[in-house]
Amino acid sequence: AHKPRRVCIISDASWEPGPWLQPKCLLCWMVIPAEGAPWGRSIEPPRELWSHCKERATQITVAELLCPLLALLATPESFAAAAVSAFVDNQPAMAVLVKGSSKASDLAQLGAATNMLLALLRSTCWFEWVPSLSNMADGGSRTGPTDRATAAAGIQRAWQDFDPRIIEILRCPLDELFAAVQQYASSPGPLSSAGPGPPRRGARG
Repeated sequence: AHKPRRVCIISDASWEPGPWLQPKCLLCWMVIPAEGAPWGRSIEPPRELWSHCKERATQITVAELLCPLLALLATPESFAAAAVSAFVDNQPAMAVLVKGSSKASDLAQLGAATNMLLALLRSTCWFEWVPSLSNMADGGSRTGPTDRATAAAGIQRAWQDFDPRIIEILRCPLDELFAAVQQYASSPGPLSSAGPGPPRRGARG
């Protein structure tokens, strides 16, 4: 029987509170394919993003949910018909990813979009919690591509533009979300010109 190729996503996010709409947030995700060199990206989300989220003391769960979705959106072809393992160190975010939904509307949109995209790519995904101290993406979510640990591991890293389709997902009515994600499955994001090879340097959000 044909065995699907395996791909691993390791992600993390950091959040420091500040005046409303002015927090400091940094996202990091890495892709480790069965074949080829591993690579990763760091993203500083724009302030506009948080105005489309429910108001809460911290948006760390939203930030953690964004990482695997951004990885899938950037190079969907990298995950097509693959057995994906996604490691996150935030338990509320992992619960949303496993269920594909949440009582909070913004979390539900992101969880549903991630699972829809995986289904459209004919991929399976195992979501796993990993302790923060064992998370390879932890440094990249704090210092960006200059993180020494991932550099020592030979992971190619760069800044990436924030994908504006995330805001479209948050604003999209739930009954129209599948149609929107269906278009995204065949339309790569900011990494379309770079792919899994040597990363190009993007803007910081």
